[in-house]
Amino acid sequence: MNKPQKIPYTAFIQSFTPFYINNAFDRQVISSINNKLRLYKEIIPTLKNYDAINNFLKNYPEGLNLLLIISGISTEKFKRIVSALRIERGDIFKTEWDIKRCSKEITKGNFFAKEIIEMFLYGNESHLATKLPDYYLENVSLNEETLGFLVNDNYLKRQLKSIGDGKYNNDVGDKVEDEIKKVIDDLGAKYGVTYSREKFVQWINRNMDFCLPNEHDPYVIIESSFQVTTGSGQTTKRNDEVKASEEIRRHNIQKGKNIAFVNLCDGAGWLARQADLKRIYDCSDYVINLKNLNLLEEIILYHIPSKYLSAEAKI
Repeated sequence: MNKPQKIPYTAFIQSFTPFYINNAFDRQVISSINNKLRLYKEIIPTLKNYDAINNFLKNYPEGLNLLLIISGISTEKFKRIVSALRIERGDIFKTEWDIKRCSKEITKGNFFAKEIIEMFLYGNESHLATKLPDYYLENVSLNEETLGFLVNDNYLKRQLKSIGDGKYNNDVGDKVEDEIKKVIDDLGAKYGVTYSREKFVQWINRNMDFCLPNEHDPYVIIESSFQVTTGSGQTTKRNDEVKASEEIRRHNIQKGKNIAFVNLCDGAGWLARQADLKRIYDCSDYVINLKNLNLLEEIILYHIPSKYLSAEAKI
């Protein structure tokens, strides 16, 4: 059997799927947002005192993000406020907390929880007015007018979608991995090949999305990334895959193996980040996307030893 050919870079780009279309999945996401919409429309008008806001932050994951939107405070500005309070307390400061960590610490009743909640209630009349520029706090306070903005259906739904963008994109990535899994499952039924998913490969020192036939003795390793938006995480992904490719090549030389490193990259976000994409392309033995998943069959049959395959595959 001849070695499979790697897709030329231009052909790879031209076969991209900018957006993942799965109507059943999207309907499920939209239904979840609509359920939250109905819930928050009932709760938001009640956020007029300390206990109500405190309970809201403790019980609802999007609570902090929604209060920041109402108050007109960007997430970046809010993280600076939290950093200032941590410095004042004498924390050994190594890095900023992200919004998820901030929310977690507030719900614990942490040292700054009271000041943050009072900031939402009273703005530049709160205790924080002595610690922060008036520019930050001038328009911050929960009142009938600001709360009224957020109970508008269209406005609230847009904000819930915005807050959920990160989770939606991650879930799309999981769905794309499921597409790979389906192809491998079909090949397993046909040829008897097995695989492990999201398992730690000791000599690479990280989890890999798919290892065939397993993580202990892999001959095909597949990584997957579908990106709709762009971000610094793509450069991190590039660096991770370049490092993994170096470890795979080193292992191949030391052990006399022929492990193939396959990367699925797809989505509009990768089209817009081609410097990182090209590095992943160059470090991979093969690249695939949603439109050419069928190439996995040829790659698997070429690289996986016959002892791991059924008699049909050996003919």
